[in-house]
Amino acid sequence: MTDASAGSLEVSGQLMYAAVVSRLERYLARLPNGVDSYPDVVVKASTFTACIADKPLHIRRGQVPAPIEKLILMPPLVSAWVPEVHMVSIFKLIGDHHFEGRGGTEAFLEWVYDQNRKLLGGKLYRALFWLLNPEAVFRGVEQRWGTFRRGTSLSIVQRSARHAIFEFRYPRHLLDDEGLLAISTALRAAGEAAGAKRTAIELVDVSPVLGHVRMDWVPP
Repeated sequence: MTDASAGSLEVSGQLMYAAVVSRLERYLARLPNGVDSYPDVVVKASTFTACIADKPLHIRRGQVPAPIEKLILMPPLVSAWVPEVHMVSIFKLIGDHHFEGRGGTEAFLEWVYDQNRKLLGGKLYRALFWLLNPEAVFRGVEQRWGTFRRGTSLSIVQRSARHAIFEFRYPRHLLDDEGLLAISTALRAAGEAAGAKRTAIELVDVSPVLGHVRMDWVPP
């Protein structure tokens, strides 16, 4: 398999590449040990491998930390556990490489939403969500968070038939406002798959270790 066919590492313009690296470096600089921070806080590779395929990263060899380069060159099996710092780093690169100057964070979040709608639009998920309402879906997400993530937590601290407030807990600076909104955008897509209408998400607050996001919807 060639690098190009893997959607992996290719030589690109220096100016574009410099912008990509600076975004990643800003994220890693906030962490206690950079790319090696929180190795026991992990996610399933299924949370990002399809995204790499949809938005290939064209960067130069040796210009990002080795663990990130390896993920781009040789995406792991979807069942593999990967440090969440590495996953967030991939999304930081995708954000700048594909959305900087092309809609920024708003366009990035819309893409995340579209990716999740495609996933949940398959026959298996359509049949599953047809039997559920939004409240049941969100309760299920809370209960099954550990199936895809370890070392972080999601809980619903307030709920009604038309809204929920999600609380995310994570190691210091692992997630920022964009990361919290990206995860919540995936939850929005799940709610819509269960029939929720006119969904909207709002970042209530965020700190280095804790964040709250509110989601509103009209019941089916």
